[in-house]
Amino acid sequence: MGVIFIPIRVASLLASRAVVEVVDRYDNACLPSNATNKDAKIAYIQNRDTNKNCTRTITITKDMNQPIYVYYQLDNFYQNHRRYVKSRNDQQLRDESKANETDYCDPEKTTADGKPIVPCGLIAWSLFNDTYSFARGSENINSQ
Repeated sequence: MGVIFIPIRVASLLASRAVVEVVDRYDNACLPSNATNKDAKIAYIQNRDTNKNCTRTITITKDMNQPIYVYYQLDNFYQNHRRYVKSRNDQQLRDESKANETDYCDPEKTTADGKPIVPCGLIAWSLFNDTYSFARGSENINSQ
């Protein structure tokens, strides 16, 4: 058994050394300096008039071979948690005339001024729309 698994282990070790992993935590870096507590962060996120574009530049010092994978790491985010799964209103999604119904949408059911959120609920609020671009020096690298 050892004769079989030693080459597999060596191949795995060599392949793992070629992996380049870069971690960039940007959740707080993209918030304005006055958003120091939880309520201020929520108010910033819910304010439609605020531009929320955030540009981050990360310099990679090692060579990376294609394909390059980008992924999210979310801590304390449980999509199988009962509160998350139940936080939606199916009637609101099925029938346009019931758009103002926000039953079962806690905690994301109304805006700060009391208007209903459409679609409401945690599921509708968990959309990640980050975009990435890659460049080597001044040359942009096309992503596929």
